[in-house]
Amino acid sequence: MAPLIDIHCHLDVFEARGELDALLETARTQGIGTFVTSGTDPRAWNLNATAARRHRDLKLSVGWHPLYLTSWNTGMLEELHSFCRQNEVVLLGEIGLDRSKHSPPRELQEYSLLDQLDLAEALALPVLFHGRNAFGPLLELLEQRGPLRHGGVLHAYSGSPEQLPRFAALGCRFSFSGSSTWPTNLRAQANLAAVPLDRLLLETDAPDMPPASRKGLECRPEDLRETALRVAEHRGLSLSELTAQVQRNVEALLP
Repeated sequence: MAPLIDIHCHLDVFEARGELDALLETARTQGIGTFVTSGTDPRAWNLNATAARRHRDLKLSVGWHPLYLTSWNTGMLEELHSFCRQNEVVLLGEIGLDRSKHSPPRELQEYSLLDQLDLAEALALPVLFHGRNAFGPLLELLEQRGPLRHGGVLHAYSGSPEQLPRFAALGCRFSFSGSSTWPTNLRAQANLAAVPLDRLLLETDAPDMPPASRKGLECRPEDLRETALRVAEHRGLSLSELTAQVQRNVEALLP
């Protein structure tokens, strides 16, 4: 069976607590073979880079997360550019828009997103998008800007099934986390039924978004297996069929 690939997690959290090595060892016994760990700010970027030097199955995704922006300037963009030049980065993100209660001003988020999209294009990198309560505005912004030359991933996709083909036309793929396995998450079930198989990806978002059996607890890297089993069942596939398809999808995306 092809190894499972976690396209989005935050392993810097476990690295900072000294827990990462043991958690990865357990995850590997569950068939997870690649972890794309996303940093939301320079501290997280560097923690992930330190961990990746010890673990060859860690890949780096870096960006300025919209929820944590307090300002935006060319120095911040250059800091991100410099990190990408000095490290092997496979995705630019997690970037995007956030419309939760205490999110930063919309204009600030949009300026940051557009600048980081330009950087991703200059570096020939695909983009990892955050869109909490904001997939509609995100779709509108991307359609105004035009297709992603190097593709993108919509992390924990929770837009509508009707928006799927419009995002796909822009070059996006759709990632599903443990929250898609919750029986009450009817939106995720509808999206899983509608998403084209060649656009489907899996993630943990660890330590967030645990699968159904661990709802209310911290998500762990090993939990990707439960999510994969539930998604495979939902699509009428065997686990090996799903993992092989996801592997092809990731290979088509990452540089």
